[in-house]
Amino acid sequence: MKNKLLPLFFVLASYSAYSQVGIGTTMPNPSSQLEVVANDKGVLIPRIQLKNITDASTIANGNVNSLLVFNTATAADIKPGYYYWYDNKWNRIVIAGEIESNKGTVIYNAVTKEFVFVDDSGTNQPLDFGSSVKKHETITTLTNNNDGTYTYLNETGENPVTINVVGDVANNFESIINNPAVTNVLNNFVTKSEGTVSFNSTTNEFTYTDASGATKVVNINEIVKGNETITTLTNNNDGTYTYLNETGENPVTINVVGDVANNFESIINNPAVTNVLNNFVTKSEGTVSFNSTTNEFTYTDASGATQVVNINEIVKGNETITTLEKNAANDGKYVYKSENDTETTIDVVADVVNNASTIINDPKFVTELTQFVD
Repeated sequence: MKNKLLPLFFVLASYSAYSQVGIGTTMPNPSSQLEVVANDKGVLIPRIQLKNITDASTIANGNVNSLLVFNTATAADIKPGYYYWYDNKWNRIVIAGEIESNKGTVIYNAVTKEFVFVDDSGTNQPLDFGSSVKKHETITTLTNNNDGTYTYLNETGENPVTINVVGDVANNFESIINNPAVTNVLNNFVTKSEGTVSFNSTTNEFTYTDASGATKVVNINEIVKGNETITTLTNNNDGTYTYLNETGENPVTINVVGDVANNFESIINNPAVTNVLNNFVTKSEGTVSFNSTTNEFTYTDASGATQVVNINEIVKGNETITTLEKNAANDGKYVYKSENDTETTIDVVADVVNNASTIINDPKFVTELTQFVD
């Protein structure tokens, strides 16, 4: 009988050795390996005198990660308190009250997700990173060169980019002059001059008879000139753009219409514009007449029939924001990428076209074009 009970005893003993351990309770929680229950007692963690924060000799048989002790010694880099071993050093368990709040100390609040700093009186003050960054950041600049060009310089202060409105209009004049809107505005202006006008498609010349009866050759060059800038860059939908830099001060206005009018003399004398405009004008053959009363411009076609010439707007433009790069196609477009990677395209040709009526009616523009035609 004893021989039969002995194996059973060893089986039960083995089961007991691998089950949960309860101290102060006979029914430890199944999720725990050890449960301590008491109403007037606590768990006393081993009290050890550690030599320093990397002490690996005091604990017998070596340190293992998560080993917990209460250090009783005070040394250069260690003081009394609870420590656990991790990453080859003793890490102290601290509470918020133990953190020294010295003047200038910065604390992160995980609940409010805000940073605060300790002021002279020991009071926590919110830390405004926005104003701090704005105060110390490098400002991009856009300079009006007062000659129809603007120079953009980014935060690095290197690789300046020049917006050349006059050059862009001249280089893209053919696409501008062939725009129906430009045709109408130009016709409206041209027909204000009285006299007989003739086109010769063979010689590519456009001539008219002035009040004295003398024949004059019309040689029309560049028509338009604009202007623009960067960060932030706002399209005012009236041919002007407003640039505001990171400081939010000293806005710069790009006045495409004004620049075209103010620099029209240099535009109209550009050979590239002259050729394109002449090609456009000479597409109609025959004798042309202007009537200032009806404000109409007519010509006689090859069949002898009288046709009315209807010329619309002259120019077109558009634009964009930081970095500022000129298109490799040299088509009057610039691409600006702002600090938040927003891309805007500056299209000088489109702006000039959309505001051709305003440009044509500008007194200075009218004076210079009239002098040229005369």
